[in-house]
Amino acid sequence: MWFVDTESGSTVILVGEIRAVPKATPWYPDLLKEAAAEADRVIIRARPKFSPGDFFRLIFRGGRFTKLPKKTVAADYLDEAQRARLAALETKYDKDYDRGSFLITSFNLLARQLDFDDDTLKDDATDIVRKAAKKADVPIVRPTRFRGEDLLDDLADADPKSHIPCLEAAMPATEAGKPIIEARGRDWTRFDVPGVMAKKSARNG
Repeated sequence: MWFVDTESGSTVILVGEIRAVPKATPWYPDLLKEAAAEADRVIIRARPKFSPGDFFRLIFRGGRFTKLPKKTVAADYLDEAQRARLAALETKYDKDYDRGSFLITSFNLLARQLDFDDDTLKDDATDIVRKAAKKADVPIVRPTRFRGEDLLDDLADADPKSHIPCLEAAMPATEAGKPIIEARGRDWTRFDVPGVMAKKSARNG
């Protein structure tokens, strides 16, 4: 949690929206519950508002979300080292990521190959805050919901290079496997910053 003191004397508490926390990570949200219960109001993330037309948009334009632009391949955007790393993962998992969107490839690596979203805690940070605020009768505010159409258009029109950081994060995590990811999570919750950074270095090496 980050505490921001304003000039008017108020304090804003910012909480990263941590999702899919593995059960193996000893996460203790008591301080988060206390902060939510003592707040004047809680602001929770905005959610996209999808219409029936958006689902048709996804069906008919699906290729723009899942594939790289026409006639381009991964090597057109990645440097030699990045492409070699991706090729090794393709061989390991018998997958062809050459034409796939880097965003979708990253999701496949984390959710399918690493199984990072399996066996996770039922409540994420947002659930914890919402339940604690509701129990304490603290007003809960959500920003205006944004249109699903805008979200889909942004994804479809995004430059493939803008999704390379997602791939750069997913590849070493998948290579490292669950043990080092879970160990890093334990170090993080124990405030063992040197341990977190050491495992990050080992993962990227």
